[in-house]
Amino acid sequence: MDGQRVAEQTVERTDPGRFFDVTYPLPEAMVRGKRAITVRFQAKENSQIAAVYGVRTVRADALRQSSARQ
Repeated sequence: MDGQRVAEQTVERTDPGRFFDVTYPLPEAMVRGKRAITVRFQAKENSQIAAVYGVRTVRADALRQSSARQ
């Protein structure tokens, strides 16, 4: 995110037709005071990324507010 690695993911080809969700918490220090961020998916050398079908960011305070209302 914004030029810094947040996580690594290895996708095995054992179930190629299956969709799955992954959650990567972003450190607060990386997003504090920002109105926008840049997210990039980058493959390791001699590799490729799996298809990405959607990306969503959710603010932690929005999650807390949502659960408080329930």
